[in-house]
Amino acid sequence: MLKTKKENTEENSEKQPFGLQFMQSCKELNNIVKKYYKKLLPWIATYFAIAIVSLLMTEYGNNMLSSSFPKTLLLLFPRLFFLFVLTLTSFISDKKYVYFSLLSGVFLLWTGILAKVSPAIYISLFIICAGFALYFHYRNKRNGMEHDPYKAIFKRIHFWTFSFLLLTLAIELVHQFNPIRAIPRIVTNPDMFMLNVAIVMGIGMFVFICKKRNFAFAMYAAFWVILSYISYLKYSNVNEPVLLLDVFQINEGVAAAFKVLDWIDLALIVVILVGLVIGIRAFSKKAKKVAFDMKNLVIILLLYALLPGPIIGAGSVGSMKTHERFLKDIFFHDGFVYSFINYSFKSSITEPKGYSDEIIDDLIESINKQHNSKSGDYPEIKNIIVIQLESFADPNLFPGASFERDPIPFLHYLEENFTTGTIDVPVFGGQTVKSEFEFITGLNMNLLPYGYSPYVQHIDKNTMDSFARYLNSLGYTPTAIHNYQGEFFSRHEVYKNLGFRRFLCYETMPDIEKRPGAIWANDSILKDQIAMVLDDTEGGDFVYTVTVQLHSKYLVIDESEFPMEFEIDGDDEKKARVAYYLGQLEEFDDAIKSIIDYLEKKGEPTFVLMYSDHLPNLFYDVEEMSQDDKFVTKFYTWNNVGLEKLQDRHLELYHLSTYLCDMIGLDGNLVNKFHRVYNNDPEYFHYYKLLQYYLMQEDINKDEYENDDYEIGGIIPFYIDSVTYDEEKRTLTVIGDGFTENTFLCINDKVYDAEYINQSLIVVRDFRKPLAEGDIISVQIIGEKYGALLRESEVIVYRG
Repeated sequence: MLKTKKENTEENSEKQPFGLQFMQSCKELNNIVKKYYKKLLPWIATYFAIAIVSLLMTEYGNNMLSSSFPKTLLLLFPRLFFLFVLTLTSFISDKKYVYFSLLSGVFLLWTGILAKVSPAIYISLFIICAGFALYFHYRNKRNGMEHDPYKAIFKRIHFWTFSFLLLTLAIELVHQFNPIRAIPRIVTNPDMFMLNVAIVMGIGMFVFICKKRNFAFAMYAAFWVILSYISYLKYSNVNEPVLLLDVFQINEGVAAAFKVLDWIDLALIVVILVGLVIGIRAFSKKAKKVAFDMKNLVIILLLYALLPGPIIGAGSVGSMKTHERFLKDIFFHDGFVYSFINYSFKSSITEPKGYSDEIIDDLIESINKQHNSKSGDYPEIKNIIVIQLESFADPNLFPGASFERDPIPFLHYLEENFTTGTIDVPVFGGQTVKSEFEFITGLNMNLLPYGYSPYVQHIDKNTMDSFARYLNSLGYTPTAIHNYQGEFFSRHEVYKNLGFRRFLCYETMPDIEKRPGAIWANDSILKDQIAMVLDDTEGGDFVYTVTVQLHSKYLVIDESEFPMEFEIDGDDEKKARVAYYLGQLEEFDDAIKSIIDYLEKKGEPTFVLMYSDHLPNLFYDVEEMSQDDKFVTKFYTWNNVGLEKLQDRHLELYHLSTYLCDMIGLDGNLVNKFHRVYNNDPEYFHYYKLLQYYLMQEDINKDEYENDDYEIGGIIPFYIDSVTYDEEKRTLTVIGDGFTENTFLCINDKVYDAEYINQSLIVVRDFRKPLAEGDIISVQIIGEKYGALLRESEVIVYRG
């Protein structure tokens, strides 16, 4: 079969070495530029002139010759790209100059209106452009239509440019999931939208070196659309969009999704995934192959080298930034793709400027030298109990709130009679472990990359200093309690590395009931868990407890189920969700009261500090609260040693452990001392960054931080007393102690499901193989979430 000239050329080029093909393509492109640059220069000059005029109309124009020059010129990039996209259609028309003039006028009109300059300015500019359009229109009539040999090329450019533009629009619509909100933001902030289009187009240029170009584009589009939908699902529940660092929390995210998403969301995800698989297979078979062109690769590599600078620079100019406190609002303003990539580049912990071993040594020496040890008449405290109140908020914060009765009478009693105050917390609506991190370590989440989760990215693998470790050095036994799954955010490993001696998680608690429809126990069980810890220890205890009952999601309940009559501002759905929250609040307040009643009755000298980790997401749409106010929560205290009520204080959460030490006369660890010594120093945050980097990156995994005595559970004895086999019923009956619903039987390293009867009895049913003499048997408590071995009894050897 004879080959065409084109096929022969392609075959010969494929046989040439890659480097030679690349150099030849560079020469060809260079020749093309030399041939047509005289025709291109006037167009380039025109684009720049129009973009500069549009920029001069804005507030940016006032900075063109100020101290921010020439950085402000970076804003020309999105303006140029905006103008190019808007006028591109004119190059596929027979009336190129006419449409270009009119569309340029629309561009100046659009940007002028957004800049809020005098209407006379942008109307005059539009009239001038319209005048040019009339001139070219009559010139075409007089001279006839001019043939454009490049129209076919511009048609391809037009098709792919608008394909990427529509993809970017789809990404924004899916991410914001609200066209009424998304479209106006795009129209009123075209610079940022075009920056997103440029990024999507720039990254997606690789499709032009793929043989199945349309298929490659479809896969690329599917990636961004799915990622934006995942982000929507995430911020709908925890008020934070998806970030690159979420790959470290993917297990937690998937597990949480199945618990908090509606069945409609889950069904939609399944439909999308099934449709995607079917579509990809069908599209892959039908997609036409396109011959590889080395010139496309050269152009793409050139764009990859040139585009990042202007894109990053334009986005970094302060006047293009928003100052929203919520990250999801920043994503809405700046666009999903730009924001996702921007925060991806900020995902790693970097050594702060001015850091050195010598500086750290001097800083630590200065802290120890300047710190004044606590002295005075402080009462002896045997037990220190800290309770982190999950998603707690005083319901009186709801605008227009009035209640038939006080939903939290006991907490209000504590507020009136004991020291209380407010704290700035690092999160809103979720991400509890970040608040835990700030209290336990005294370190600052704002000094870490946005989206960074210390528990699953650092502390699960590294031992470090903490408030728990400090109290352990004073003779207190540190115990963590959480009525939720122990593996969530790797708490079962994190608490060990932070110096806790014991961790009581949901899986280790016998005879407890889960909250209906949820995967955690009500907070009413915490009194017994705390009592068990205090009764088990001869000396003093430090008990760090994390509640969970007030966690979202907040169900829409029927009015007949409302716990009381009340009024708040908002629609019926909002009121129904708040009603559900109020019902949980009343139970929660009773749970806290039961803990304090027990401590009062026990009579040991005790100090209790309680603080809320974040507000519930019910407050997100409360317009009467500023964004900063939505990151402010309450703390409460109680004691039975006669400490006087102090004046209310407003603190940062990372200062709260230091304030606790101040109230009961403790010096604290290095971080606590630093906060006291440097808190009013003008260079406080500079030194804070240095110290935090040292504590997280250098002062880790020391021999003194080893924690071999750490136990999960560890208070209730966990053992097998006897194992009997009923051959007729084929059941194994195991008698012992410390059994829970998450207890399994292990025989010769094989794990068997066991039916939980009570704390002392479990049964393995349908056990077909009789036990043999010498079998090695133990019981294990296995994590409910990921199946980690949390606790194992001593083995027994079966003797028949």
